[in-house]
Amino acid sequence: MSLSVSIRNSNGTKNYSNFLSGSVLSRLDHLCRSFSLELLVDPSVVFPIALGDSCEIQIDGELVLTGFIEQITGSGNSNKNRIRIKGRDKNSDLVDSNIDVISDFNGAASLKSIIEQIISHIRADIDVFDYSTKSYLFQQLLNKQITSGRFANLLVTAPFAIEQGESALAPEPGDLCFDYISELAAAKSVVLTSTPSGDLAIYRMGNTTKTINSPLVNRVRDKSKNNILSYSFNYDNSKRYFLYTVKSTQSLASTVFSQSTESDNTEIVSQFGVEIDGLVRDSRRFVFVNTKTGDSVQQQARAAWERDARISKSRVYKCTVPGFRNSEGDVWEVNTIVEVIDDYARINDSFLINSVNFIYGKDGPISEIEVVSKDSYRLTQGKTLLDNIKSGKNFDNAFSLESTLEEQEPIDDDAVQGPTRFVADDFFPE
Repeated sequence: MSLSVSIRNSNGTKNYSNFLSGSVLSRLDHLCRSFSLELLVDPSVVFPIALGDSCEIQIDGELVLTGFIEQITGSGNSNKNRIRIKGRDKNSDLVDSNIDVISDFNGAASLKSIIEQIISHIRADIDVFDYSTKSYLFQQLLNKQITSGRFANLLVTAPFAIEQGESALAPEPGDLCFDYISELAAAKSVVLTSTPSGDLAIYRMGNTTKTINSPLVNRVRDKSKNNILSYSFNYDNSKRYFLYTVKSTQSLASTVFSQSTESDNTEIVSQFGVEIDGLVRDSRRFVFVNTKTGDSVQQQARAAWERDARISKSRVYKCTVPGFRNSEGDVWEVNTIVEVIDDYARINDSFLINSVNFIYGKDGPISEIEVVSKDSYRLTQGKTLLDNIKSGKNFDNAFSLESTLEEQEPIDDDAVQGPTRFVADDFFPE
């Protein structure tokens, strides 16, 4: 398995592959991908790579990142120079850039068109692909590209649009591009993430999430199918709250849509939504003031998003596996559902791949994979999960901590390494 980089500058394009070490990180919850590469350079030769050079990173000839070199550091002596280059993909311009003055958006604008206007505003070379709308999926069906598999019987949703009662105001000068568009995305239950080409993709989780038949396995008894080299997990409730309240004091009939030049003060009312996480002590409260207009239903949906995201991200499992490809022969990728069977961590369920870090070094190629609940980025549209939480310990938005050894013969606890004494009641008491 190989890691190669094509670097393009005024001198043309050159390929590099003999690295001392390297890593390429992709995260579903980060808008841009990042990389770090280390190589030895002959001190007598002028270093051919410069800040700002564009680059493409490939794994076994498959593109995984398109971006720019942002940092170069080095050390050495008269015999050799050790150089490290770092960078991010093209979406880093959206993450870092601020907005100047931009006009208000018109009604019925799609999220895709708003993002495209922001990209045009900062003059970035980024395309936007909306995989969340029925128009995209129907077009694929018409093109006969989806006749079976995960999209065959898909229930698709309407595209994002600015509707009456929602703010169509442009961002304030000085706002970060990413902060503005990510807030719109969260309100509509979609995720913004990067593609290997460095472009931006809009996903509605559940509609465009691929399931792969390539389980991550770490068994105690039958180790013949084990592919996990190491594992870790983190169960952390420090960022969870009992009560989530989202409030908006904006006019429900925004003056952007009003035929009158004056706002009717009687229409400026406090709209709010409330959601509960029943597994957290009731003294923990979270209040968020939503600067976007909307009714109570929309505010409750925003509260549900906040709660569900925090619940899901409080249960994180990580593991390393050999190589860069799964058992199906494909390069590991985010936004895919994978089965995890780890007796040591007491996990046996399907999860969403939230990040993949391809690492090349002295130990050979390995992939660090982080998984979270498969519902981590799905908005419940205001439906409280409290009943699901109370109904059992394997509730929807958390890891299953039940033993995975139930169907195996009893074994001596002393023969099992790792946190085998964890039981569900330790985390979720009655």
